[in-house]
Amino acid sequence: MFSMKRIIIISIAVVLQMLFLTSCLTTRQTNLLQKPGGGVPSYPPMSEPVEEYKVRMGDQLMIFLTINPMDVSTTQLFSFFSVINAVAGESSRSFPVKTDGTIYFPYLGDIYVRGLTTLEIQQLMEKLINENISSDCIVKVFLENRYY
Repeated sequence: MFSMKRIIIISIAVVLQMLFLTSCLTTRQTNLLQKPGGGVPSYPPMSEPVEEYKVRMGDQLMIFLTINPMDVSTTQLFSFFSVINAVAGESSRSFPVKTDGTIYFPYLGDIYVRGLTTLEIQQLMEKLINENISSDCIVKVFLENRYY
């Protein structure tokens, strides 16, 4: 039936598989095997709140506008943002935060943003655009790379 050579090969394969399966330990299991303070890094608990980044002078803000494509006047108004997506009603443009903490937004003028988070800027921009230009506009604000 089975040759002796085949039985040895199968036996070695089974032993190797058992070794590989029993030697799989996770990092947590390995850390539990260590003495406390024995070189195992300790990390702060994840429940600590993370402070959100506040915009400051020199930051670049990428502002995305989603406009109702059926609103032709508003779509044409913001078509200078990005020609590629203007037809779909989406526009984007980068705005630098000036030394006085403002960004210049077309049709709205200078808007003070220093010390605000991107979410606060997004809410402020959406409010200003919806009150002064179009009531059917969605704004998204992201922090781009910082220039020194």
